[in-house]
Amino acid sequence: MHPEAREELRVRFKVTILEYAKVIGVSKTCREFDVARSTFYEWKKRYETEGRSGLYRKKPIAHHHPRKHPNPPSTRSWNCAGRTNSVLCASCII
Repeated sequence: MHPEAREELRVRFKVTILEYAKVIGVSKTCREFDVARSTFYEWKKRYETEGRSGLYRKKPIAHHHPRKHPNPPSTRSWNCAGRTNSVLCASCII
């Protein structure tokens, strides 16, 4: 099955569970569909705040990378003595 189709089925499943819980109740719905109540409430919260788009999977975002330099190379300038933000000498230009 195509990944996008699979994801759409997951979202439909979540919406079905949320709608079913309005009629039957949360505990009974979670037992019947074998979904943890904490997971149900996470889905419900995202559905109420973001709508249907909140139920789609989101890619994880890295908050930091262990090898990332605090100052990217484009913002640094080095001279021959290794000091930053100073003018290059004649021997560095040649």
